[in-house]
Amino acid sequence: MSLIALAASTLVVGLLSKLIKRIKHDKSHLLRHVIITGGSSGIGLSVAKQIIEKIKEEKVEVARITLIARGAVKLREAQTMLKSVADEKGVDVSIHVLISDISNFKQVQTIVKPEMDKFPPTMLFNVAGTSISGYVESTPMEMYEKLMNINYIGTVNVTRVCLPYLRKEGGAIAFTSSAAGQVGVFGYTAYSPSKFALTGFVEALAMEVMPDNVSVTIAFPPDTDTPGYKEEQKCKPKETDLISDAAGLFKPDE
Repeated sequence: MSLIALAASTLVVGLLSKLIKRIKHDKSHLLRHVIITGGSSGIGLSVAKQIIEKIKEEKVEVARITLIARGAVKLREAQTMLKSVADEKGVDVSIHVLISDISNFKQVQTIVKPEMDKFPPTMLFNVAGTSISGYVESTPMEMYEKLMNINYIGTVNVTRVCLPYLRKEGGAIAFTSSAAGQVGVFGYTAYSPSKFALTGFVEALAMEVMPDNVSVTIAFPPDTDTPGYKEEQKCKPKETDLISDAAGLFKPDE
């Protein structure tokens, strides 16, 4: 029930393994209904694949994975792909998708909450996020608001909706921050603050839910090869690019 900062090289496997080991109750309970925001691609999709592996290892008889994202096409593609993975491994798991903008609390309440009412979540992976880099003067003010709304407010929105169910029977919440959420990085004046805010939320939340046997974990990966990372390259300052090159580029499944 404490925070664990994980390296990106163990982002998916390590995050899952360490989180599950810290749960005091039955592991099969934890894997019954896993919610993954940003689950249509990148790290979120990789988490879903590893969840299928864990379901097989723990021999969970009734399991459900729900992916949440804004893009309907990518969500459907991810759903089809994960069903194929599960079939290949002989894992009986239901894969469901919810199309929602998590930064909009009303949408989260009307689209996500009804799903939670029918199928209470046992584990939540907050992976959805976006980034942009640029010089302060050239970064539009709306981007500061957008990143805060998606990376911080969006994560809070989904967590608040799922939390009552997790408190009731015990469960786990994992958050995806960034190396830029631990130290300010050149070019990330819009991005870093949104991840710093997330860290503060997680630290306070971990203390609040401790009596309810809810485990809280946070990861701080460096640059990871995702669709969002590729988009960010279009406007990245040369100084930021040099810093990124020095740190290297990781893969979601590493």
